[in-house]
Amino acid sequence: MRNSTKWLLLTGMVFGLILVVVTMFGAGQKSYPMPETIDSNVIPTMEAPKLLKVSSGDGKMKLHMSSQASKEGTVSYVFTVENVEADKKWPLFEKTVLAEDSMEIPANSWSPDNKQLFIQSIEGGVVRYYVFKTDNSLYKDETQYLDVYASWIKGGYKGKIKTVSGWAGPDLLVVYSTLADGSKGPLFWYVTGTQKLMQVAR
Repeated sequence: MRNSTKWLLLTGMVFGLILVVVTMFGAGQKSYPMPETIDSNVIPTMEAPKLLKVSSGDGKMKLHMSSQASKEGTVSYVFTVENVEADKKWPLFEKTVLAEDSMEIPANSWSPDNKQLFIQSIEGGVVRYYVFKTDNSLYKDETQYLDVYASWIKGGYKGKIKTVSGWAGPDLLVVYSTLADGSKGPLFWYVTGTQKLMQVAR
């Protein structure tokens, strides 16, 4: 009986000693604040820039395009021209569009003499083609680029532009059209010198 009592007393003393040590150790520790919650609105969420380039037929010139999406739901496009032989680059055009729209460089962007080029843009479901002078100089009406779609609307042509397939000459873009019922429409040349469409026989 006495041994049992002694064992209980000893166990109680050991437990009490452990409790005292733990309490003292805890009291001596510094409390550190939890990290603040990071506001996701201040974290950049822009995607990595996407790059694309298209060379002229003779390989002497290149058109570069980079695009970068933002958290605001837009995409910024930057176009740059490179003279490979002279090892020089210069800015051509910049534009920001909605994420559901897009811009691209067609494989046949360059004119045969490398003095002009065109890019494609889809804005609000409408396919547009913009024509630029390679050296970024202005056209006769002081505009930076020519809008083939705007010339189509201004001319009152039937149907719509199907595609611009490339160049038939230094200042002639080949424009295919479709009629309202989806059938094949007339073939045109877009003359950059006059900024007008000219129907040609197929």
